[in-house]
Amino acid sequence: MRKINFGFLSIVTIIFFLTLLGCSKKSNNPVNANNPSTSTNVTGSLTLNGGSYDNTIINYIFGAAGYSTSDQSTACVMYATNGSDSLYIVVSFGGFSTGDHQWQGFTEDSLNYYIDGVGISIYKSDGTYSYLLPQSGGNTKITKYGAVGDTIEGSISGTLQDPANTVNVTVSGTFKVLRVPDN
Repeated sequence: MRKINFGFLSIVTIIFFLTLLGCSKKSNNPVNANNPSTSTNVTGSLTLNGGSYDNTIINYIFGAAGYSTSDQSTACVMYATNGSDSLYIVVSFGGFSTGDHQWQGFTEDSLNYYIDGVGISIYKSDGTYSYLLPQSGGNTKITKYGAVGDTIEGSISGTLQDPANTVNVTVSGTFKVLRVPDN
């Protein structure tokens, strides 16, 4: 397993927060739901089913992807809104090529490692938050892995779990994000 490189994810996250600060008005929601215009650096959406989600389609607003040379893995990071809630979606997988990437189930031991799969952080407008973490059996299919400045494109399908209440949520969707310089 690969160790988490918080520096790599931090750089990608900082890029997005700077974008958000420059593009949004003051709000409790870090992603401005009042400006649903599509970004040129991300397209695609997720469909969530289970728990409080009933065939809920979530469109991305901002996103980027990058390859970590030290961890030998790729992270695609997207932001979206669902009503007044903000969602931070991370699709991670080993390597830098097209093809199928099977998800690893999240466990307590996973806290020290990268997880291949999808994770979603949900920040609610009331100040609370929750997480959806990958379960084994899901798949990320990368159909295009472009050079820096081009796009990384693919689809996801699998099951996520809210560890606080063990509710399962199925997720499926597509993404197309701009690839930033390697770290």
